[in-house]
Amino acid sequence: MTHEILIDSSWQVEVDRATPAEWAQMLDLFNDANFYQTWSYGRVRWGAANLSHLVLKRNNEVLGMAQLRIVRPTRFKFGMAYLRWGPLCERRGQSMDHEVAARMAQAIEEEYVKGRKLFVRVLPNAFGGSPRAAILESAFSGFTPESLVSDNTYRTFVLDLGPSLEELRKNLDRKWRNQLTRAEKNNLTVIAGNSLDEYQAFCNIYRQMRQRKTFERSYPSPIVCGSSSARKMA
Repeated sequence: MTHEILIDSSWQVEVDRATPAEWAQMLDLFNDANFYQTWSYGRVRWGAANLSHLVLKRNNEVLGMAQLRIVRPTRFKFGMAYLRWGPLCERRGQSMDHEVAARMAQAIEEEYVKGRKLFVRVLPNAFGGSPRAAILESAFSGFTPESLVSDNTYRTFVLDLGPSLEELRKNLDRKWRNQLTRAEKNNLTVIAGNSLDEYQAFCNIYRQMRQRKTFERSYPSPIVCGSSSARKMA
């Protein structure tokens, strides 16, 4: 059910009122917009009926957004809400606002925890030790941190591409350098493209690798290829 919440005379929260086209337009307003917060990804990955969209406004200006996946395993009124790589609260050309982040955390708690009685799990788009992470940690300080174990630890590395190729290569682990040198001696050809034929070629290579390495994945199989915890804060 779509609705609007008036926080005070200047702040408003809209829930499930935006259309897919409106959501896409609003995403373009944010520096921290990402693939996981697109309506198209959510629809294919989880199903449109399992999505909820929250928009934070101040004086009718969009300052924050969050797409959440809603899971209700039974007919009873309990379940979970997952927020991946959100919320979005850094407008283009502006620095991240502490108050906006705090208002987003408050709106998420009011709507999904208190209003819908859901457990909410948040995987923010932030790297540990960064200023952005500090702002989000402060904003979500009222949420219960989840203990980090191997099953829920996410490792993403950010590499500064400013240094020269020689310097970047020198800083690689010795085994990585050896493998890179070996690959270069194989006269490999790198092809870049976005056509369906190239995507299918990638899918075939990916399927062979997965069969060989037998690793688990957290996303659906590519359609073209034909391949067949109760916490509040992550």
